[in-house]
Amino acid sequence: SISSDGAKVVFSSPGDSLPGSNSDGGLEVYLYSVDTTQYVQLTEADAGDSSQPVISGDGQWVAFASTADLTGNNSDGNREIFRIHTDTLVVEQITDSPNGASQLPAIDADGSRIAFESTADLTGDNADGSTEMFFYDADTQDVVQITSSTIGTSNFPSLDDGGVWIAFTSNAALVTGSTATEVLLYEVESGALEQISLGVAATRMAPSVSANGERVSYIGFTDSLALTLTVH
Repeated sequence: SISSDGAKVVFSSPGDSLPGSNSDGGLEVYLYSVDTTQYVQLTEADAGDSSQPVISGDGQWVAFASTADLTGNNSDGNREIFRIHTDTLVVEQITDSPNGASQLPAIDADGSRIAFESTADLTGDNADGSTEMFFYDADTQDVVQITSSTIGTSNFPSLDDGGVWIAFTSNAALVTGSTATEVLLYEVESGALEQISLGVAATRMAPSVSANGERVSYIGFTDSLALTLTVH
């Protein structure tokens, strides 16, 4: 994942990019500065893996998923969502659940909102452990559950720079009753949820919201394996 100005890149690796800092070969998160050509190891744990890092547009925050106990609040090794400040290297644990997995974070431009998918019961509304869509607001420190269903899954969030629009895929028949994999769009301020894909038999993936939130692109394919790229 790369910052908006292209100056910072984050990635996960089991390698020892800073010799001696990851001798155990665990999956850790690193930051690379294009200007200085220097690496910074953002996570360090003897047990557990840290992966799926995404960096905010301003390059100040990195969100990622991890099974490591990075703050002292994840001794059970569950997969949780964390964020870390790239200057202070202070780690914050966003989710905390004894079971279920939280993963695949997306982050806005200033790092204050993070969308992610989870099978955990983070708000008291996901007792069945289905894969639902959530977002975290750093200003209020609240985790909000966007979707709720007993069948189907909601996956692969994308967030615009302003943290207003969250696009994701779901086959949970959340709006129109379609059990095909559709693309949905959630407005954080109003809580409105709309289905933006066409509703014909197809599988859709890789939704991406533009920086200004005005367009969403996604890939789809039908049973005949005809691929299409759609911009809404």
